[in-house]
Amino acid sequence: MPKKCNFRNQERKWLNRQVRVPTPATCDNRNRCVQFDQTLRDSNENMIELLEVSKENNIYSSTVMCEIEEKETKLNFGINTSDFSRLKRILEFQPFQKSGFGKYRYFFALSYRNNSENDELCFMNVRVEQLKTHKEFEFELSKKYVSNILWLNEIKSLEDIAHLKTY
Repeated sequence: MPKKCNFRNQERKWLNRQVRVPTPATCDNRNRCVQFDQTLRDSNENMIELLEVSKENNIYSSTVMCEIEEKETKLNFGINTSDFSRLKRILEFQPFQKSGFGKYRYFFALSYRNNSENDELCFMNVRVEQLKTHKEFEFELSKKYVSNILWLNEIKSLEDIAHLKTY
């Protein structure tokens, strides 16, 4: 027997916790929840973290941290000039300035959508954290960079990334 679901209470909880709640499509006409299998993403577990972007001798690079074979691995790979400025903007974005002096952390949420105005760009969600406060924001990045992040997310073995600089 499915559990009853009160949508207004669920929406209030969602606003307080900043996580997803069941949509009306997941409830039948008697306001009972049907199967809701969508996982709530309330942690940065298994997300790729953006650590820094750098420019050395006119070579632009991005450093990210991801978990491969249950080890946290820092990877450094080349990026184009336009992504350098876009990623720099992400790292300078600090939406929770009144909430304390903790370090900001930036994680790729792996959800994205195409940019209808430019075929080479897309919008990707980035989870911004400071201490216990977090929220996802949408940033514009090149499809090439987004595909690299999605590829890194699929890596299961350190042998697959042996050609990248690791720390």
